[in-house]
Amino acid sequence: MSQAAALGDHIVAVARNHFFANGYGSTTMDNIAMDAGISKTTLYRRYKTKADLFTAFLLDQNRRWSAHDPHLNAPASEDLRKALVDRVEAFTLAGLTEASVNLARLIYAESGRFPELAQIFHDNSFASAVTIIATDLATAAGHNQAVEEFVPAASLLQDIIGGYVYRLILQGRADKISTAEIRSWAEQTVAVFLDGYVPPRA
Repeated sequence: MSQAAALGDHIVAVARNHFFANGYGSTTMDNIAMDAGISKTTLYRRYKTKADLFTAFLLDQNRRWSAHDPHLNAPASEDLRKALVDRVEAFTLAGLTEASVNLARLIYAESGRFPELAQIFHDNSFASAVTIIATDLATAAGHNQAVEEFVPAASLLQDIIGGYVYRLILQGRADKISTAEIRSWAEQTVAVFLDGYVPPRA
């Protein structure tokens, strides 16, 4: 790793600690520079605003998620049902990590005062997940279908995942639910998504 890349990782790590410990509003670029052991000039040369640094933190978090679970960015498969179950499970597990839960709480708590946080999260996390799912759908459809045509359906599925993760966080179950339960939920969710709701037989 180059010296410049190592410095970037160090700054983002310090920023992550500040965002989680103090919140977005109370975190200052001056304090990050001080704790990182660099000058404010060096920090502002890399990140012109605190929002830019928060974006870098989110991108780093996405990279960590991808490295943790290969299903997050695996190539699209023609076996759509299995591919979507794997994706839903992977996105759900990623959303329930300690860092993800802390990030969700940070955004929920401060997006009212700082609406740019929600937009940054959408552009750098939610939108990338939607693109991955839309690519799965387009690949399965074949015939050189444009990925953009499947974005509405992919957004719906990602909204379902986000709602489930949010509910588990609110219930205090983020670190208590088993991977088997999540896999079962993913299978049921994909079945409803692909096949539609079928009422149980009496």
